[in-house]
Amino acid sequence: MLNNDIIEEAIRAYTMERSMPRLIPILDSIRKCLHEGSQFIIPVDSSDEDLDQLNLDDILANDEKYAASSLSLERDYHLHLRRIETVDGKQWLVAFTSKKESGEKEHLPDGILAGGEQYQIQVNISHVLQVVQETADVEGLIINPWSQSFFFNKGLLHVMQKAEEELPMRNSLFIEQGDITKLDVDAIVNAANKTLLGGGGVDGAIHRAAGPELLDATIMLGGCKTGEAKITKGFLLKAQYIIHTVGPIYSGVDEDMKDLQNCYWNSLELARTYHVHSIAFPAISTGVYGFPKEKAAGIALTTVAKWLDENPEYGMLVVLMCYDQETYEIYQRLTKQFSN
Repeated sequence: MLNNDIIEEAIRAYTMERSMPRLIPILDSIRKCLHEGSQFIIPVDSSDEDLDQLNLDDILANDEKYAASSLSLERDYHLHLRRIETVDGKQWLVAFTSKKESGEKEHLPDGILAGGEQYQIQVNISHVLQVVQETADVEGLIINPWSQSFFFNKGLLHVMQKAEEELPMRNSLFIEQGDITKLDVDAIVNAANKTLLGGGGVDGAIHRAAGPELLDATIMLGGCKTGEAKITKGFLLKAQYIIHTVGPIYSGVDEDMKDLQNCYWNSLELARTYHVHSIAFPAISTGVYGFPKEKAAGIALTTVAKWLDENPEYGMLVVLMCYDQETYEIYQRLTKQFSN
């Protein structure tokens, strides 16, 4: 079964800006496809004599007798898995996510050396990763080397396997600048108004990106009080869920700070209820609601950090997403102060 669109999409996003928050979706997408029994296309090198001993039509048709294990393919049936070598002399096994990717060989990435003719077979991702792990003289797997390639080394494989065996993953917090609607995370948080029916700023952008079904879903929620949080599906977004929270309209009283703390805390609590392990927040209440950006950023950082400290075994990746450069610089400065 070739159904690896989410892997290709995650790799494209990562190659645009190589950062840790964009690396996590690649590992998650591989894990998801692995669980669904999806397959990679694997090029193999073999002599004509070796191939004459096999029913190649059965192999290419994905007969379970041959595709059951990559190890047996190489050891018992003399189909040797293809390798390529980078300019630093390291060896990598090769995998493609789709037939389209496996056919794009005209433009090789810098530093990649390619060999001669090859056959291709489809093999379960789980078996491919087993071969990578057990082959001592390879660094790992290069996915889609002819286009937007991704080097999946043994270190990343170990991270993914440990996360699988010892869930949850380690808590982590990132500061990013950009469009929250484009993030590939489990949930994004919407800085909504009390009606939950859409508005300006982040609220309007999320409603437009998620599509008209979001309005139908929020109508059913019956509004939301300041500091509380409610959840809907993500609809057309990459995120599976949207968590809607209502920030305070700033008036300078202590209650404003408490309400803003509740927005972050209650959103994280709701996320945990829905088994969300990656979540992105906008800078809640800092737009037309007038909350001073530096004060709001301090509340966001301390509240999120406290939640992560109190839930060390959950494994939550939090992205504090800044729409503008000013907010991003404020977060960066405050983060350095907190770490000192």
